[in-house]
Parts: sequence; structure tokens; C-alpha cells
Amino acid sequence: MPKDINSEEYDAGTKLKLDILSDYVDEWLQVVINNFPGTIYLYDFFAGSGTDSEGSPGSPIIMLNNLIKNCSKITNKNKKIEIVFNDIDKSKIEKLKTKCQSLIEECAKSKHCHLDSKNHCPNLTLNFHSIDFKILFYDECEKIHRISNPYCFMFIDQYGIKGVNIDVFKKLSSLVRTDVLFFTATAHAVRFSKNTDFKKYLSFDDDFEWAEKTHRELCNHYASFIPAESSFHVAPFSIKKNDTGMIYGLIFGSNHLYGIEKFLSVAWKKDKHTGEANYDIDDDDIRPDDLTLFDDLYKPKKLDRFKKNLMEHLYDERTNKEIYEFTVLNGFLPTHTNQILKDMEKDKKLIIRTVDENARKGAYYINHNDDERIRIKYEYHKD
Repeated sequence: MPKDINSEEYDAGTKLKLDILSDYVDEWLQVVINNFPGTIYLYDFFAGSGTDSEGSPGSPIIMLNNLIKNCSKITNKNKKIEIVFNDIDKSKIEKLKTKCQSLIEECAKSKHCHLDSKNHCPNLTLNFHSIDFKILFYDECEKIHRISNPYCFMFIDQYGIKGVNIDVFKKLSSLVRTDVLFFTATAHAVRFSKNTDFKKYLSFDDDFEWAEKTHRELCNHYASFIPAESSFHVAPFSIKKNDTGMIYGLIFGSNHLYGIEKFLSVAWKKDKHTGEANYDIDDDDIRPDDLTLFDDLYKPKKLDRFKKNLMEHLYDERTNKEIYEFTVLNGFLPTHTNQILKDMEKDKKLIIRTVDENARKGAYYINHNDDERIRIKYEYHKD
């Protein structure tokens, strides 16, 4: 039987996972509420009872709280929200129903909203299920395709790795307007990857070998199954458990580079050195939460590698749009690239050609907009 995390206080790793979920859902809601028409869908397939033993909110309550925080905006824009909360344990779902209804009623009182005759929020539909994950997942995927791929967010906080197998992952990558965040027990994948019964879930072949035994490597393994014509991309965040030292993690996926950027912005706030772990993933001899007197002088290996790779990428002339894509797919933010380009330009290492006559001097336009404004090339032949 999997551990019942609702029966005790969440540990530090779980709290970090939930913090990342909360921050991303908030970022995602700002984009979809303000910019896209139609009903918005949110899913939590392993919702649990909603809180830990101390009353700290779990994933479903975090999602609902984020919606409540945006209640006025949702109402003013006449947005409709549908949430699916699922857990195989019926008793947990019953507890979750009660907690969710209390939050909705409290929201109605504090914000002077009007509930309908059934005491439900008119802008929000809550659907509770107690169904096997894969049965519900494939049913919901069929619905998503049937209603022309609305904007969705899925959180899959599975136990272990068997839930999001390669077939499920491929299905996720086909949902063109669905962002997904799922948990993986990477330590289990490393430990049992040679086990015949186990390796079928992640399609490890007989020749598969772990190079680093990291969550980053597992994320890359998933990514290898993304169809070549797909625009789906993934980004990892590694979590080391304080008590055991075992590695677990989150994998985020989206068909939109802006979605990847938004996740990375959350990840870099949690880890200012590599943007992908709560520990020293690259053996830089410093933990992400360390503070030193020489912090401004410290340059993580990952950032050094990116600067070198960006320089080589610019040996050929690139548009600002191409540089943005390169930045995000390497796990960095536009702010990182802007600073590197600024330093290169200061050292007279760049050739910048304006495509848009309205382009401003000193602006590199490294953002998610599709407009081609400038082209940049690195003058690598100069000393």
C-alpha cells in the first residue's frame, strides 16, 4: 500500500512540491483568464483528502485557493472553470468535498458572490471522482479532444512511476493546449530499471544505462518519446528528501514555450543557481539555499555552460525569436540571456542587425512574442 501522506504532516520535499504547484497555477491562471476564451479545465488525479494532519493545504485545496484568489477577475470576465478532483480512496474524496464546499461558501460571504440554488458557485463546476487513474485519464483526454482542446492544466501526483508510463506520457504530449505537472519517484526508477516487470512502464530497453542517476536524466528519457513533429517540451525540477537523501522530482510539460518559461520562472525562484533542484545537482560545492559573502562572484557550472553554448549558437546569425527558443529549451530565462548579450555587446563581440525599423537600441527582444525584431551574430574571430 502506498504511504498515506494526508495522515501526517507534509515533509519539506512535499511542501516544496506543493509550493511549485501553487506558484505555477497562479502564473497559468493569469495567462488563461486574461487572454483566452472558453471554459478552463483543471485536473488533480491523485487529490487525496485536501490537507495534511496539521491542516496544511494539499494540491486540490491549493488549486481551489488560487481560483478563489482570482474570483473577481473570473467573474468580471465571465469565465467558466471546471475542476476534476479524483482519488481512488472514496473516504478521502468525501472529506475533500466538505473542505471544498466550506471554501466556496466562505468565498461567497467575503466577496459578496451569489451562489446558485444548490449552493454552488455559478462560475465554477467541481467534479469529484473515485476512479482508477488511467480509466479517468483516458476518458478525460477523449473529452478534451472532443471539445477541440480547451486550455487545461493537469497535476498528476502519482505514487511511484507506474501511473505516468510512456503511453500516458505520449497522450499528454498530444494535448495541444494542456500544461501538465507530474511527480516521479526517480529513485525507484534508478533502483528497479533492470527489473523485467518494472522497466516496461518506462520502456527501458536492455541496453539502457544511467549516466548520472538523476531526475534530469529521467526527464530526458521521457522527452526521447516525444514525436519529432510535436511542439511538446519538458522541464525537470529535482527534489532530494532530507531524511533519506533519495531523489524524486517533478516534470513539467507544455506545447507552448511560454508555458515552459513560466514554469522556469517558478523553478528559478526556488533555486537561484540552476533553476532545477533543491540541492547541488551539478556538484558546484554550494547548495541553492546557501548564502556566502562572495555570492556575486559565484558562477554555477550550468550558467557557464549556457554562456558558452549561446556564444556558439550565435556563430550563425539568429533572430530574437530563435534566441528566445534556445534560451528556454536550455532551461534558462530571458533575463539570463539578456545579461549575457549585454556583456557581449559591451565587449564589442556582437553584430546586431535591425529587422524592425522601430527596434530600440540596447533591446534584444528575447521574449515569447513571435515578432522578429533583430538578428544577432557573435563575432567569434575577434580577440
